[in-house]
Amino acid sequence: MFPDCKIITLTPTGSASGARWRGILNVALHARFLLLNVESTQLPPSARVDVRVLSRLFNHVSTSYKFLFFLALLDACEKRLFSAPVVIPMHELIVDMLVLTWYPHVYFKLSFGWQDKVARELDSMPVSSFDGGGKFAPWDKDKVRARISLSPGAANLVEYVPYRLIRPFFPQIKTRDDHRINGMVKEAANEYFAATKPLYKISADDSMLTMHPDWLAYFHENLRFVRAWASWHYLQYMQKINPTVPSLANKLFPPAHRESLKEQTDFWNLIASNTDLRCIYSGERILPGAFDVDHFLPWSFVVHNELWNLVPANAFANSAKSDRLPDERYIDQMVATQRSALIIARDKLPEKKWTDNAGIYPLRLNLSGDDWLDSDRFVNAYRELLSGQLTMAYTNGFERGWSFKE
Repeated sequence: MFPDCKIITLTPTGSASGARWRGILNVALHARFLLLNVESTQLPPSARVDVRVLSRLFNHVSTSYKFLFFLALLDACEKRLFSAPVVIPMHELIVDMLVLTWYPHVYFKLSFGWQDKVARELDSMPVSSFDGGGKFAPWDKDKVRARISLSPGAANLVEYVPYRLIRPFFPQIKTRDDHRINGMVKEAANEYFAATKPLYKISADDSMLTMHPDWLAYFHENLRFVRAWASWHYLQYMQKINPTVPSLANKLFPPAHRESLKEQTDFWNLIASNTDLRCIYSGERILPGAFDVDHFLPWSFVVHNELWNLVPANAFANSAKSDRLPDERYIDQMVATQRSALIIARDKLPEKKWTDNAGIYPLRLNLSGDDWLDSDRFVNAYRELLSGQLTMAYTNGFERGWSFKE
């Protein structure tokens, strides 16, 4: 890909399971960028800028600020089509940091660490700023951006990070005095802008950044790789802060759209056509083509449409449940409905279709062999899975104990 050039490779420490690497790849895909391979995250070399310094920007990070600020910086450059000169107001970067935080924090309730003020800034805003009358699409960044209203203290979010991010370009700055670092970095960035080539220089009043034209060119040429590299480091930080959250790699960046539930709806239409299928919440009869497909565990917790977590429900119950966790008393009804549906599907579906639909169950239930639908083994494993997931979702901030009411 880059003939006659040495690739700077950043390899994560420790072993990485296949699932972990699939998660890393999901981050890049959801952000619409591509990780170069599953062995390492690489930054393309350059004859114009020192990529080695860039590769060290996220060393020894203890808060989310650097990741969010850097990703916001890339967004700002992209919006300006990388056409020099690019001058970016700090205010814009603060807003875009909050936009990047909104999806994982407000929608998925992820923590950004006890020191972080970014999530707290979002939490201080009125809920009405984000609910859109119930019609707000959480992955629409432009709508989020339009609804953000900064508090007077929002400027504190960039009190240090613009200076600390480019400090690696100036190893001669040795002081540990926080009150002096900002001024020293700003002075060095301006004085050595042409020679040292930091990412940007900072205006005298600290309100604007001016991007270095050579870094603009580098980001323009290698945007997907640089985003993937930054996303990888961001994921590693968030995994440390949210160690019990499932599918975390799918929760950092908004997808282009939610996947269709057509195949899952077709499955439940087949079941409804061959048995007296009932809504597990209301007890009402489920008729073919006249039901909603409900995520028993909220989609915003699991971030997938796997069949084991889906159940047909009447529209009123599904709407009332929303992103709440169902009361544990519904677990037995969920398990019974799923087992009955699978027995019917095994008889009615062609072999390949049956395998496609049922293949996920033994994996998720940790069952093996041809007898995984055996009543006791299936029921016990399913109960354990749902009970454990409900507990985990509750500890991650989801409201529990929802029950259907007429």
